[in-house]
Amino acid sequence: MVKALSNKISRQDIRDAILRSGYLIESRVEAILRQKWGYVETNTSYGDPLTGNPRELDVYAMSATNTGPDDFDYIFGVLLIECINNPQPLVMLTKEPLMPLFHHTEIKLSGLPVKIIDTNRWQRLSDFLGMAKYHHYCKGRVATQFCSFLSKKTGTKNQ
Repeated sequence: MVKALSNKISRQDIRDAILRSGYLIESRVEAILRQKWGYVETNTSYGDPLTGNPRELDVYAMSATNTGPDDFDYIFGVLLIECINNPQPLVMLTKEPLMPLFHHTEIKLSGLPVKIIDTNRWQRLSDFLGMAKYHHYCKGRVATQFCSFLSKKTGTKNQ
């Protein structure tokens, strides 16, 4: 015999829980990436390198761009995304960079190759791709700090 649940939640409670979660954001991110990026996988798991426990990754996306004269000269872009529904605003504090064209050296790249050989000399991938001409790190204002308005509990007092 199955015992009935005594504390059922209402449709409004269900709706509120879904709106607070990251599920709706995850679905929107997935749809946009499928249309514009390439391969997209959601809710994949990976082994935590420190604990060995399985962890979930909300969205994994990969694209391939042919970059060379040969058929198999590709650069693979990979996005690892965690979707969080932040119920409070987030403020990015920005300023004009002193030397915007040098910010291309701060673009974080992972994987291989880190450097490309071009006309018998090695250069950073960001230099080879000319990222200083188009990457958002090198244009306009740069966010240097952020402020979140989530409540923090310090001791017995909320801030």
